[in-house]
Amino acid sequence: MPAHRSMLIVAALLCSSAQATLTINNGLDTNTFDAITTETLFITDSTTGDPTSIDIRENAELGESIFNTSLITDLNSSAVVNGATLTSDAIARNNSSITLNEAIVEGGLITANTSTAIVNGATIDRYVEACNDSNIHIIDGSFAGEVQARDSSTMQIMGGEFDDRVEAAERAVLEVFGGTLSTPGSDHQDIGLAARGLSTIYIYGINFQINGLDVDYGEITLTSGVLTGTLSDGTDIETLIARERQRVRGTRYTGTIILVEQPVPTPGGASLLALSASITRRRRC
Repeated sequence: MPAHRSMLIVAALLCSSAQATLTINNGLDTNTFDAITTETLFITDSTTGDPTSIDIRENAELGESIFNTSLITDLNSSAVVNGATLTSDAIARNNSSITLNEAIVEGGLITANTSTAIVNGATIDRYVEACNDSNIHIIDGSFAGEVQARDSSTMQIMGGEFDDRVEAAERAVLEVFGGTLSTPGSDHQDIGLAARGLSTIYIYGINFQINGLDVDYGEITLTSGVLTGTLSDGTDIETLIARERQRVRGTRYTGTIILVEQPVPTPGGASLLALSASITRRRRC
């Protein structure tokens, strides 16, 4: 095999004779995958501790042979999914990372244990969860299920379309710069954005109102209401926000929502990603 070509190490991991997991742990950053498989792809560091990276190409399709999961990155390793289809969950754990570029995820996305995920134009059919001091950065995409940051995790939403509830729970921090959040519904019962427990949500934009009344920037004192205005990416927002009580280590706390004045960028001005750089119920992980 030429020196510039990477070698894929394929092994059975935690499986029966009927189920196999494709494991790539060669410690290289030149791996590519463009096949169709019914199995789970597991990316982890080498036996000498070198992180492994992989580029999953557009025509690839990953199955779910174990843990109802299509892709797992572990132990400092990383995967970039460029337009491929994942038939079940994608999980980044133990300081690893996943980047989803125009990918189709028929399951959910989970980050845990100081791992990170970047979502750029992906379609995710189920849940999105950041937990255990991890981070998810959403640039764009379509999200049919609940999106949640919890524990002491962080999440930034720069854009995207969200059909279900977006929330921060426990001690998480969620920042909203753009995107289209779910609308309140005719009965104003469908919560689009919620802060629970000791979590904090920052919403960046201008011209905010709650229930049709002007509201000052800063911390919101109401426990719920319909928030309207313009987010910092220029998208109009109309969503039901809520500050909810949650027990954290035996004590009940109410979440915090803070409105931050952030002018809409002018054409040719700083990108929304540059703006973000200036800012610092269901358990699955």
